[in-house]
Amino acid sequence: MKRARDSQRGKLYEAEACLKGTGKRYPTLNSVKNRIEDILGHAWTRANFKNVPTRITVKDGGQSSRAFFRPFLNEFSMPVWAREEYVILHEVAHLLNPHRA
Repeated sequence: MKRARDSQRGKLYEAEACLKGTGKRYPTLNSVKNRIEDILGHAWTRANFKNVPTRITVKDGGQSSRAFFRPFLNEFSMPVWAREEYVILHEVAHLLNPHRA
């Protein structure tokens, strides 16, 4: 059975488009990985979400127009344009709430 699309999805992506270029930038994959690990290791995250992974991988998304999270691999793909705070938070949300991804 196919799952219905979230009716607010388009509005979320439209709002995020307004933020592009306004957040803190993370210039290297290692800095992106460190930021994600900080979020996942935070006491609040651990207290509020089950099964938070202890190991993740962050890969270069190159010039792709999409950043994304692969749940079964705990792997983030982060193109150069996506290495800023709001995109990182968006992708971490996919990890923390996989049923709404």
